[in-house]
Amino acid sequence: MRSLFIACHIFKKPSPLKQKPFPIINFFVIANFIFMIKRGGLLVDILAYFALLNPDTRKVATIPEDLVAPFETDFVKKLHRVPKMPLLEQSIDRDYYVRYFDIDMNGHVNNSKYLDWMYDVLGCEFLKTHQPLKMTLKYVKEVSPGGQITSSYHLDQLTSYHQITSDGQLNAQAMIEWRAIKQTESETD
Repeated sequence: MRSLFIACHIFKKPSPLKQKPFPIINFFVIANFIFMIKRGGLLVDILAYFALLNPDTRKVATIPEDLVAPFETDFVKKLHRVPKMPLLEQSIDRDYYVRYFDIDMNGHVNNSKYLDWMYDVLGCEFLKTHQPLKMTLKYVKEVSPGGQITSSYHLDQLTSYHQITSDGQLNAQAMIEWRAIKQTESETD
């Protein structure tokens, strides 16, 4: 199996990215991206599940072996599932309209917008004083162009629970662990 190394620049300093070999499970590719800081410490570790969609039916398609053969990866039988997140019973909600520029070239809402909606609903004061430590994000059903979504969250100490819904359907869920940012005197003046 091969590993992929890419030089990334974070805050104008080079930061290596290591992509571990990824297993294939019929419909899913599991990729693990690890960003390291120069001194060898971990900056971020991302475990992502990717699916191949049939562009005509918008259904998940089986990943052909010849497509992944150059990567010398293994096909495995068991998928490590993301922990199930319960629906929010008590939440703070905000509605957003899906705009033209929220749509990607595949004709659905760009995945980054879900995260934008989840962060935005927390408000400026919280975001200025907290930094995410760990996130579990699950995309359930794509949001269609046009219309409206509701971003909901519940904050329990330093863990926020999120869901995105549209037309009465769950579209995405997340659990984010935060840490408070220590402010220096210069930031408080």
